[in-house]
Amino acid sequence: TFDSVQSQTDLVWRYDRYALIREYFDRPPLFPPFIILTHVAELIKLILRHSPKADR
Repeated sequence: TFDSVQSQTDLVWRYDRYALIREYFDRPPLFPPFIILTHVAELIKLILRHSPKADR
């Protein structure tokens, strides 16, 4: 009935919204030819994070 469908709309809307956000979150920030730049930037961040720090 209409009431049972109406009671589920909020739940369905939240689930679909979460799925959409998750889909875009999992995508790389750049399109395919430039994805390598993203990987290089992440590698540089990783190296800098794990390199020994100079005395402060």
